Amino acid sequence: MKKKNSILVTGASGFVGSILSKKLEESNFLVKKITKKNIYNKIFTYKKNFNYKTRWFSHLRDIEIVIHCANISKANNNSFQSFNEINNLSTINLAKQCIKSNVKIFIYLSSVKVFGEFAEKKIKYFNKKNPLSNYGVSKLNAEKGLKKIFNNKKFKLLIIQPPIIYGNGSTNNITKFVRFFKYIPFFICSPRENKRAFISINNLCDFIIHIIKNKNSLKNYEEFLISDNESISLEQLIKRISNIYKKKIFIFKLPVLLFNFFYNFSFSKNFLKKLYGSLDLDISRTIQRTNWRPKYKMLEELNKIKNFYE
Repeated sequence: MKKKNSILVTGASGFVGSILSKKLEESNFLVKKITKKNIYNKIFTYKKNFNYKTRWFSHLRDIEIVIHCANISKANNNSFQSFNEINNLSTINLAKQCIKSNVKIFIYLSSVKVFGEFAEKKIKYFNKKNPLSNYGVSKLNAEKGLKKIFNNKKFKLLIIQPPIIYGNGSTNNITKFVRFFKYIPFFICSPRENKRAFISINNLCDFIIHIIKNKNSLKNYEEFLISDNESISLEQLIKRISNIYKKKIFIFKLPVLLFNFFYNFSFSKNFLKKLYGSLDLDISRTIQRTNWRPKYKMLEELNKIKNFYE
């Protein structure tokens, strides 16, 4: 069978890039994988140092689509310079060479953190972007730089802004929660209900493959907020985890004054803010623009994580 479009995936040894590459290959795409690790006995896999001086031309030959997953989410001392060099300057360097190499579509995996860390109301695509972290600022700078260099070009720039991505092999808090609550019988929740958006790696990959297959229906510049389209609170998340373990996890809601005391004098206030804060997304425009809907339900995906680590 004839292979479909030639696709280059950066960050192909990472959580998102590795699973995405596999699913693209299963969908009969020809995939060239760029990794930062030596991966032996893999065809079309190349180790490449990724920085703002990297020369990409030899790898971009005959490539129609680039999916840029490579980034850093943590840096020594939370250094803005480190975030900016990899997430922004290196991205722009790659994109400029894509244009010169006549790559038709550049898909950039950004982050919902370009809008901020927390939001009382659902974030919509037209909301003002106000990143509060060095990571979020570096991602927004990359978005601005990409939009500028792709402006009025005969190329497509597709920017995806996901929330926390979870699934087998991830190391974020969702995975830690699934493993943690196997052993913990209770949890303390905030008296105020929060709402959070998440996306499973399977839904994210399905969306990316969907927009590639339907690329002709998209404009030359698009931004997509993306999630599982299931807004849940921390309490609901814990109940779902207790469901997959078929065990009772007791949830205690402290009175407001006691919770505020516990919160204000905690040594991990930033962690608690992320844990109990809200960050929900309105993906209705993405659904309308792409005619895509999430296939995988969160409860099913949490159960896959549980089975993966057992």
